[in-house]
Amino acid sequence: MTAKLYKGISFVQYKNRKNLFLGDIELVKQDLLNHISTKLRERRMEPTFGTRIPLLPFEPMDDNTLFVIEEDLTNVVNYDPRVTFNVNGPLDEGLSLYPDFENNIVTAIIDLFFVELDVSEQLTINLNLNP
Repeated sequence: MTAKLYKGISFVQYKNRKNLFLGDIELVKQDLLNHISTKLRERRMEPTFGTRIPLLPFEPMDDNTLFVIEEDLTNVVNYDPRVTFNVNGPLDEGLSLYPDFENNIVTAIIDLFFVELDVSEQLTINLNLNP
């Protein structure tokens, strides 16, 4: 068994996994999800950390909202030095948004390249914009 490059813990889905410990790809993905779900300016001493995405359930579902989601997801991936967009993957620019205007849901698929692990994998996020 190879040693993990990244090690951490997470209580998310602990009941399903029965394990607190995360490593490598799972840990990086969870860190990205935590960053996305953190409101912009919520973290002390780091006013640029976080996204506007947690505030979007109170906004209309339109092109401006989709632009905010795309911009913030791009900023999150660019913020983390462990990942980059996999521009050689199946998605344009490594990020695709699929809006469902009737149900106020946006599915974001991010094609990630894990730099130090030399692995590509997709991260799918369902953003429910219902208040």
